[in-house]
Amino acid sequence: MKQFIFPFGAVPKGSNIVLYGAGDVGKAFYSQIKATDYANLVLWLDKRHEVYRGMGLPVSAPRTIIDSHYDYVVIAVLNEAIANGIKKDLCEMGVNASQIVWSNGYEIRVLNGFKNVDDEFKALEGSDIFKKISPKELVSSNRLDLMVRYLLCRDIINQVENRAHLSLYFRFILIENSGEERIRPGGISEYFVDYEKKQGLTDFIEAFKSLISSMQKNGFLKEKFIALDTENQIINASHRTAAALALEQEVWTKKYEEFGARTNPWDFKWFEDNGFSTDDKIRILRAFSDLYENCGLVVLFGTCWHEWELVRKQLEKHVHIVGQFDLDFSRNFIGFENIVEQIFGDVSWQERNLDLLHFLLLCPLEIRVFLVSDENNKGIDIYNTLESFEAKMHDILSIDANGLNPKALLSCSKNRAEMYKLKNILLSVNNIKQTCLRVLRRYGHDFEARLEKLCKYLRSKNISPDSICMDRDSVMELYGLKQAEKLSFMVSSKYREKIAELFGDLPDEFTVSYKDWTRVDDNTVYPDDLIIGDCNFHFIFNGFKFLNLDLVRACKKFRNVHEDNKLDCRLLELFFDYSASFEDKEILQKQLEREMKRQMVWLN
Repeated sequence: MKQFIFPFGAVPKGSNIVLYGAGDVGKAFYSQIKATDYANLVLWLDKRHEVYRGMGLPVSAPRTIIDSHYDYVVIAVLNEAIANGIKKDLCEMGVNASQIVWSNGYEIRVLNGFKNVDDEFKALEGSDIFKKISPKELVSSNRLDLMVRYLLCRDIINQVENRAHLSLYFRFILIENSGEERIRPGGISEYFVDYEKKQGLTDFIEAFKSLISSMQKNGFLKEKFIALDTENQIINASHRTAAALALEQEVWTKKYEEFGARTNPWDFKWFEDNGFSTDDKIRILRAFSDLYENCGLVVLFGTCWHEWELVRKQLEKHVHIVGQFDLDFSRNFIGFENIVEQIFGDVSWQERNLDLLHFLLLCPLEIRVFLVSDENNKGIDIYNTLESFEAKMHDILSIDANGLNPKALLSCSKNRAEMYKLKNILLSVNNIKQTCLRVLRRYGHDFEARLEKLCKYLRSKNISPDSICMDRDSVMELYGLKQAEKLSFMVSSKYREKIAELFGDLPDEFTVSYKDWTRVDDNTVYPDDLIIGDCNFHFIFNGFKFLNLDLVRACKKFRNVHEDNKLDCRLLELFFDYSASFEDKEILQKQLEREMKRQMVWLN
């Protein structure tokens, strides 16, 4: 049962007061005033005074206040909107606003539960009140801090160091608690703790590694259950929850109704207000979209940039907006073209939609991306909702009045496959970076046709193109640095054992790379599954994953013994030197084309 306390701090002792409201809050205040003699109760008012009179309570009609003498009027309701309405009525009856007292802090919580999660478990051991669930049920846009921890945890598990994820984690910890694990007396953080006090960022990392190692060995222990509040949000154990998400382990939970929802959630606005960058936001939203099932993407183009806020307002009526970010290609129209091509299809899309592409290039070269979910309405079909929304916005803005393709306005993910495709393109910092670097379009005239042929071959073997990653010379050809004699690719480990059976009839123009080809030095090898599964190691072109060009360079440099490799290394070094020296991508394109011609003359 909820409990309420009179605002003793706002009303001096011995004051003459009028109490307005005879509900649960008013009854609690009335009892406290009578029991303590703290103040002199002149009147107790409520619009439903007749009902309360029938219950034997001394409640009068609100208008009786007009002829009364008092020091303060205490409004005894919880809802702020209702309280504001009462204030307005009181002022109209001649009450001075300075005499009116209302607070949103009337409710008090009696928190049950031990300070230590182990003690709590011992007290409840043997009961059936613990529930085992998927940690994905705990993913919420109000707890995006879990995404920060999840990204780092995944790197620790894969034994890779992603400095961007590490930096994101460090900055979050510093902003949240200055790198010091503090338990605030009287706060929720006092309850269900199972950690030692950490001092400094190194302590946080080492404790996280130790936790992950323990969970890898022992699984998620029941005695380390996750305590949940009334909104199914975790009270403590953020790192443990993130580790369970990364390790794909079910978790034990118990709900505590006496713990209300957080009033200061770590939602998208928190990260915006604390200065996190666009890249940070993209990484956080990508993690959320990987973990929360019913998500969608809405992409707005510069053709309607003056109506972006209108679109947002309309979007909020249909779905929950998890977060948004803007991409500015004003200094890189080539990167913009590459991104647009991948959103709408493939490079041949240009030939079918030249008017649309030209129109897009004439408008601001900006894209706004919304990640949305069904969090506020679990009953909706997120994709049908977005399809209807897209059609509605086309009608509202009438962008196709002159026959222009409405895709020039906005594009939504209208099914799960489209969502997967769009998030690989737009919710990947690495993909955006690599796609913008692809300024040369000198790959062979049959390159796309060969990719299409490979796609059909894979599907004939019931293998998804998502389970492979193009590497080596395939990547160099895409960047316009050479023409690959054979298109090479790595395959997921689930197909590696059957490689002879599955790829025995592979056409000669393709080749499967040997296992874990991506070795960059004597001690560092990037496993195929890591590259295929982690968007930080690959980018997207025509539905295929391609190994990052910098990893191709590192691998070829490590194997720099053959003449072909030496030439490849030289071309790659030139490419990266030019890219670092010319920020304007149009100038970079011209310089690289000139350099490629020079190299061909030198070779001949």
